[in-house]
Amino acid sequence: MDKKNLVVIFAVAVVVVISAGWLMAGLEPSFDSPPRSELTSSTPAALRAPTVTATGTSAALQSPAVPVNRSIPAVTTEQAGYLARDAFPGFDPDRVNITYYPGDKTRQSSFEFDLLKENERLVQGGLDPETGALVWYAIPIKRIGRAADPVITIDTARTAAEKEIRNREGSLSLNLSEERYDLLGMPDSGVAGVYVFVYDRLKKGDRCDSDGFTIGVDSLSGKVIEYRKTWIQPPGSIC
Repeated sequence: MDKKNLVVIFAVAVVVVISAGWLMAGLEPSFDSPPRSELTSSTPAALRAPTVTATGTSAALQSPAVPVNRSIPAVTTEQAGYLARDAFPGFDPDRVNITYYPGDKTRQSSFEFDLLKENERLVQGGLDPETGALVWYAIPIKRIGRAADPVITIDTARTAAEKEIRNREGSLSLNLSEERYDLLGMPDSGVAGVYVFVYDRLKKGDRCDSDGFTIGVDSLSGKVIEYRKTWIQPPGSIC
């Protein structure tokens, strides 16, 4: 083989080696750019699935706490109906009407209820929508045929009022700030009225004017016909 042929063979070999090098370089993966799926994803980062490790979800990817919507009561309407009925075991209503009031600047939120029997109102009142506790109630008085003068004394009525508070609220430190006899209707209506007692909460001997009870007792039957609890200060607070 002459020298000219050797040069040609050597040149061809060099070309083959260079071409092979370019081909191998083109097949190597690139680590400079992310995969195409990452570049074209339209899903916001906050909505992507979090990375799960052996110990659970990465803390940095956990969803923030969602604030509680206070406009939604903790007690359901159905539960409020059962609570209203159970609060008055002496009555046998055939229907309970429940209405939720979310509250505003002038009044607190509440479940208002009516206990009815044959379309006659037996009791109306209100429940705390967060706890289900009874806040107030009123029992209507029939005036037709009602006697004109009280049958029980104010002392007997006071005992009934304080017993009602104990039965519903337990033992509380209270101050009797007012007691009176209220007529029903006009002064010349000729029907017996109601004894009214106003109690203020006592905290370390101090009277809380904002917290307490107003109780009305029928002067004929001696039964509590009106009960209103006002409790603005949180438990343990100083008046």
